Amino acid sequence: MRKYISETITMGEIMSKWSKGMKILIDSQTGSGKSFFVQNTIYDYCKMNDMKCLLLSNRNLLREQNRKHLSNKEDVFTIRNYQDLETKVVNGMEFDELVQQFEFIVFDECHAPFADSFFNCRTDSLLKGFTDEYPDKIILFLTATPNCLIFFYESIGKEFDLNYPSDID
Repeated sequence: MRKYISETITMGEIMSKWSKGMKILIDSQTGSGKSFFVQNTIYDYCKMNDMKCLLLSNRNLLREQNRKHLSNKEDVFTIRNYQDLETKVVNGMEFDELVQQFEFIVFDECHAPFADSFFNCRTDSLLKGFTDEYPDKIILFLTATPNCLIFFYESIGKEFDLNYPSDID
């Protein structure tokens, strides 16, 4: 039976087990509610704790979808795509400076900087967000294809593997 992320990772779990300084990976298939979880549960958590959240995505289309779904939640969310940050880092800004005002960072489709490196030579500018420790932030990685991230970054604080058996025989 299919379970959605927000049914598995409850607000109680987040409140009791997540803390600043953690990096959390949610490995879950398409259609399992990753976006819904961010747009609702993470929004509620950030709102309740007076946190600002940076939501990063890999493509303009996904960024625009997020903007549409979060149009009344700009009090918590700032929505960017990876290329926005890459451009700023390449032009001299430090990654730390770009994320300093956020207490929560979501790397949606977090495999993208690795997958895109075959045709985008600037994706390495984002690796600081994957490797550095941020004791004042919670960092959440979301993907359905985590292998490159797990291989690259061995010490993710908490991993949720929420893949369900295929409905296709």
